[in-house]
Amino acid sequence: MKALLRDRDTFVQFVKAIFEKHPNIIEEVVLADSPDNYGLYDITQLQEFYMHCQTEIEKANILKVDELHQELQQ
Repeated sequence: MKALLRDRDTFVQFVKAIFEKHPNIIEEVVLADSPDNYGLYDITQLQEFYMHCQTEIEKANILKVDELHQELQQ
C-alpha cells in the first residue's frame, strides 16, 4: 500500500512538473471521489489538456516567428 501511495505522489509531482503553468491541473484530471475511483485520473481529460497546452505553445511559436519576420523586413 505504501508503494502505491508513493507511486501516486510521484505521478502527481510529475504531472505538476509538466504542466507547471497550470497549478490546478490535478484537480482537473482527478476523477470525482467515490469508493470505486478514489485517486484515479481521467486519462482522456489529461490527454485533452496536454493537446490544449501543445496548441498554445504552437500558437505562441508561430506568433514569435511572425514577429521575427517582421523585424527582418524592416
